[in-house]
Amino acid sequence: MEAAELGPGLVERLEQLATCPLCGGPFEDPVLLDVKKTWRRFDVPMPKPSNSEEELPEDYPVVKNMLHRLTADVTLDPGTAHRRLLVSADRRGVCLAPPGTPAPPDGPSRFDQLPAVLGTQGFGAGRHCWEVETAEEEAGSCRDPSAEDVGGMESRYAVGVAGESVPHKGRIPLCPAEAVWALEGRGGRLWALTAPEPTPLDSAGPAPRRIRVDLDCERGRVAFYDGRSLDLLFAFQAPGPLGQRVFPLLCTCDPRTPLRLVPGEG
Repeated sequence: MEAAELGPGLVERLEQLATCPLCGGPFEDPVLLDVKKTWRRFDVPMPKPSNSEEELPEDYPVVKNMLHRLTADVTLDPGTAHRRLLVSADRRGVCLAPPGTPAPPDGPSRFDQLPAVLGTQGFGAGRHCWEVETAEEEAGSCRDPSAEDVGGMESRYAVGVAGESVPHKGRIPLCPAEAVWALEGRGGRLWALTAPEPTPLDSAGPAPRRIRVDLDCERGRVAFYDGRSLDLLFAFQAPGPLGQRVFPLLCTCDPRTPLRLVPGEG
């Protein structure tokens, strides 16, 4: 059938049906669309792929879900614990030993001034998370008046990581320059152990009972989250990879503040 026999209206209609409304060109067989031409026609810049995790906000749901899946199975190394600290039989809890508890012998790996214990597992690569539960009682609660404080750190605890280069003898400054990245709890508040002075962390309520530690060795990042809401509390950011193995670090010198490694919730 000739085009003239179809009538001018029908021919025009067929031409419209055979023309792509986006790019203005004729449809091919099979029908293909030039995506780049389509983007240019609407003057929309082509999206750029990104592999950066930093573009995702810390409260992004995907980030929170990922944190739940990265939990490492962490235990404590009793051989590193200060002599006044008592590590639980399952190696997941630590507290100040009650008065009269026999002190273990000293050793090269044992802290002699810092009331601390390290995790058994050290991490030199990858990303790892674990949670610490504090059992600090509210202000005004009774305490054993005969309990002595260690190192003058009354009613304090610290949670974080320490590099393998950290000495176990003598006084140890707790700050990133000394390969210690940690938060300190005191007076019902949290402080980031930064230098030259600790940084108080603003909070509408009391310090969380669970603190999640998120270690990213390659990115040189140690972040702390509320263990229940997974809201970001504070993040230390090194200029590059940490460059050494780091170990979970727990410090406590008050009988009201035992610390315990617990399974992540969620």
